[in-house]
Amino acid sequence: MKNKLLLTASAAAQLLILPLLLNRTQLTQLTLSTWALIAMALCLAWVNVSRDLRGLLPALVLAGIGAWGTWRLLPLALAQIALAALLASQNLQKPLALSGWQLEVAFVQLLLLAQLNQLITPQALLAVTFVTLPPLVAQWTPHLPWWATLASQVLIAGLAVWQQSFTWVTAAIALLCGTGLSVKHRQLPPIATVWAGVLISLVDVWTHLHG
Repeated sequence: MKNKLLLTASAAAQLLILPLLLNRTQLTQLTLSTWALIAMALCLAWVNVSRDLRGLLPALVLAGIGAWGTWRLLPLALAQIALAALLASQNLQKPLALSGWQLEVAFVQLLLLAQLNQLITPQALLAVTFVTLPPLVAQWTPHLPWWATLASQVLIAGLAVWQQSFTWVTAAIALLCGTGLSVKHRQLPPIATVWAGVLISLVDVWTHLHG
């Protein structure tokens, strides 16, 4: 049970850290709808870890509350619940399961950013995209030559710097995480992908705060 709670906390951190810290000035005045979407994200993290589909029932209710007054967000919220159900109910191979979770994370983050900002800005979209890509691409490059794996991660990091989404420090951390996940995929547990996403998010926000 303790292990499941730790894994759930890690998954929840990956879902929530980036959108909440990007909007840290609003954390003292979150609306009921935003709190509902945060709670929905916690339910999805639990379902991902426990594979207990009963966790989707409160997620459905919370999705409705979270989209109250901004109904255009409801289809996106319901799509994430459907994806969580698919990931939890199917015995997917590791790369597919972890890729599905990375997509879940990205769209939940966009959902929260849309709720917090009333729209998804290009900067927020780029931030989510470039934080998601290193661990996502790493799931599909283990069988490539090492130079191809490295090249794919260098390309992602370079594009992120070019678009001013990453600082050089964040790009270096993302490059190390993405390459490490790919090269050491057999030795690393699935939770390593989650921790990589958390680390990249934290470094991204921290470096933009402190230059």
